[in-house]
Parts: sequence; C-alpha cells; structure tokens
Amino acid sequence: MMGADPQSAPIVHLGDVGSTNDEAMARLRATASPLWVIADRQVAGRGRRGRPWVSEPGNLYASFAFSPTWSETAFGLLPLAAAVALADAVDSLGVSARVKWPNDVLVNGLKVSGILIESEWVGTVRRVVVGFGVNVTHHPTAAPSAHLAEFQPNIDVAMMQGALLPAFADVLEALGRPDGVESVRQRWLDRAAGIGQPIDVRLEAETRSGVFEGLDADGHLILRHADDTSERIAAGDVFLRAAS
Repeated sequence: MMGADPQSAPIVHLGDVGSTNDEAMARLRATASPLWVIADRQVAGRGRRGRPWVSEPGNLYASFAFSPTWSETAFGLLPLAAAVALADAVDSLGVSARVKWPNDVLVNGLKVSGILIESEWVGTVRRVVVGFGVNVTHHPTAAPSAHLAEFQPNIDVAMMQGALLPAFADVLEALGRPDGVESVRQRWLDRAAGIGQPIDVRLEAETRSGVFEGLDADGHLILRHADDTSERIAAGDVFLRAAS
C-alpha cells in the first residue's frame, strides 16, 4: 500500500524556493504527512546528478513527498511510473508524448521535462520525494528541448498541474497492487522511444553502445551489443541514434 494519494494530498504553493524537492522533504520530516510543494520559481533547482535545472516562472515545479511501503522492486519502478504519469498528463492536454529511459518525457523527440526522485531511510520508514519540472511556456536553449505551449498554445501551469495530479495518483495506486510492477512496466514500454534502435548509454565513467531491446522485470534497460551479448543497465543517460 502506498499510504498517500497525490490527488487528495494538501498542496503548499510557494513563490520562490531554493528547491521544491528540498522544501517537500523538510515538510515531510516535520509532519510525516504526504504533501505537494509547488513553486512559481526555483532559485536552486537541480536535475539528476546535481545538474542545474533552469526554473524561471511560467513552468511547473512540483514535488510530492510521501512514505511508501512498497517492495523494493516496486520502488525501483518509481522513476518509470513518474514518467508514465507525466506522459499521460501531457497526452490528456492534447499533446502526444513518449518516454525515454528511465524517465524523460519527449514531444516530437524533444525533452519537455525533468523528474528527480530522492529518498532517505529513518529507521524502517522510507521518505521519498518525486520532483517534476515541466517546460510549459518556455525551455532552456542550451540543450535540445521544447515546451508544451509550442504544441498547444492554450496550455498553462494550472492546466498542467490539474492533469498531473490524477495521473500520478493513478500510477502510484497501480504500483501498490500485486500486479503493479508488471502493469507499470508495460505502460512504460507502450510509450517508449527507441526500442529496437541503436542507442548510447552514458554511465558514470564510460559510454556503452548497442541496441535498446526493452526492459527486464525490474525496469532495467536491456542493451544488446554487436557480438549479440546483452547486459542490463540500472542507471545511465540514454541518447537515441539514427539507425545506420
């Protein structure tokens, strides 16, 4: 059981914050109650591996903090589940979205969001924050990316928030069911970009290349090499390549 419903949890709406993830985790530590923190702007936003995340007003910066009681396998699927929820939410606003492993959401092949999951243990209690940064009305120009209003000019932050909360509640409820891991895994695969295509996977110290074959039962990426061997990768950054 999850023990928290993102659709009914209280929302703390702030102006400027350092990081919505940091603010949400601090409030979860203080109250032990699930909640959302949503900000107009982050002055110290970050992505995976500590990368800075541009966080000016006009986009959605939202973090959900809670204490799940899932199995470790279910928790391992949380990055995929978050991506599925956001892609579902974007679709509901009339923009077709796909996912790139593990949790990028793409529109027309361009990244429109960042998802950062952080957790800590206190005794037997796991505290988790899932942070969403969604490009709604603008996007960074330093990297290939896009924003949703390019595709549907009427989309604004309130609409994106209204679509995300029920979509995220749906996938978290799914993860808490006995068949949840497989159902979320399949929902991710149904939206996946790059399956059967050549990719590069950037790890901490090297880059591996091969064909993206899919996911194993734990949500790890299956990469097939030129010698027909395959490996399972638990963490890395995927870059899609055109087939030669």
